[in-house]
Amino acid sequence: MDAATAAKDLIAPYRAALYDFDASGARAALDRIAAPDAVFRHCYPFDTLDGPEAFWDTALA
Repeated sequence: MDAATAAKDLIAPYRAALYDFDASGARAALDRIAAPDAVFRHCYPFDTLDGPEAFWDTALA
């Protein structure tokens, strides 16, 4: 399997949960694919978010 297909397979549950915006499912899927110390870098007004919890609470909730 090539890297692109592996990446798509990895995030498939997260994408599916976001499609219908199942908040609990999306949050659980995000926690499974992102390390607790992951850094999410975004443009203003979000800037740098430390960890999936900060990303979820700031950008998606």
